[in-house]
Amino acid sequence: MVAYPRYGWRCFLALQALDAFPSLERDPVSAYLVAGAILIVAFAALARRRHRLMPWGARTPGLMWGGLTALAAVIGFASWGLVSYANGALDHAPDNFVPFAVVDRTKYRNDFLLQVKPESTTTFHLSNSLYLDVTRDEWESTDSGSSLLIDLRPGFFHVPWVAGYRLCIPTTPCKASP
Repeated sequence: MVAYPRYGWRCFLALQALDAFPSLERDPVSAYLVAGAILIVAFAALARRRHRLMPWGARTPGLMWGGLTALAAVIGFASWGLVSYANGALDHAPDNFVPFAVVDRTKYRNDFLLQVKPESTTTFHLSNSLYLDVTRDEWESTDSGSSLLIDLRPGFFHVPWVAGYRLCIPTTPCKASP
C-alpha cells in the first residue's frame, strides 16, 4: 500500500489535463475504452506482483484484491488524463469555429453547463449529449435557442476537444471569423 501516495499526484495532473483540454462530450466513450483497457492491463500486472507489493495479502485476501483494484483504477484514470493532455497539446489544428445552438441550461454542483447541438447537419461523431462549461454570468445570460460558436479542434487522437467559445449577441449574427 506504499504505492498509493506515488499515484496521488498523477490523479491531480489527470484532472488538470481534463480541465485544460475539455471534451465537448460529457462522458466520451473513448475515455472509458482507454481507461478500461489500461485498468485491465494494470490490474493484471499488479496481480502478478501482488506478493511483492503486499506480502500480508495471504492473510487478508479481500483487502489485498480491493487495494489492487483501487490502484489499477487510479492508474486507468491517470492514463485517460495523459491521453487527454496529449490529444490537446499535440493538436496543432487552426481555429475551427463551429456554430451551435443552446438546447438547455444545467447547473451541476458548481459547474454551469449549456447543453448544445450543432446548428448545421455536419458529420459529428459524438455519441453523448454535448455540454459546454461556461461562467455563471454567461450561463445566466444565455437562453435556449441562443447561438454560440465553439472552437472545436479535431484532436491529435481524433477525439474532438473545445479550445474556446464565443457567445453570440442576439442583435448580431454569429460569424466564424475570429
